[in-house]
Amino acid sequence: DFLAKYWQQREENKVVVGGRVYPKRCPNAAVRLHWTYGTQRERQSELGFQSNNFLIRKSVFTTIRFDESIRKYGHEDTIFGYHLEKENIPIKPITNPVLHASLETTDTYLIHQIEAIQNLKKLRNRYPDLETRLTKTIDRLQKYGLCQIVRLLFKSFEKAIESNLRSEKPNLNVFDFFKIGRWLYPTDIKKKRPS
Repeated sequence: DFLAKYWQQREENKVVVGGRVYPKRCPNAAVRLHWTYGTQRERQSELGFQSNNFLIRKSVFTTIRFDESIRKYGHEDTIFGYHLEKENIPIKPITNPVLHASLETTDTYLIHQIEAIQNLKKLRNRYPDLETRLTKTIDRLQKYGLCQIVRLLFKSFEKAIESNLRSEKPNLNVFDFFKIGRWLYPTDIKKKRPS
């Protein structure tokens, strides 16, 4: 029972995250990228805190709140988890997932990823020690002086990258490069024209 699993954790853990799962089959081609990323990349242990399915003690939630300055999509969970970590409050992952069935079309998903990158850049300026997979990659590129080369590569292959991400078989390594490129070369995404 969903609630019973959380109830069992209430005494010994201050923050419990149940995780999420995606439909076993992609519901339709329009949401392929979001579904592919969700089923192949998102792992509860990697994500840390997730606000769509969690239990938190009231005493913790009155101390650590969601950052209401974040107006666009993305990284509310990241910064909430960051503050939990700074307060030495562990996040206990359990297997108690909810189904993430509201998948976004690829165009919407890509726009939201750009917004998330913009949010992450702002958060990184406020909290320089904030780390995510993307910020670690950007830090390495900066350390070795590779940002300009990657920026030029992204600009040169931007259309091909977006074409891959809109395809029936989006490559998640290409998606990683898309995020890096959008961090280094922030431009608006072009919506696919209807055929």
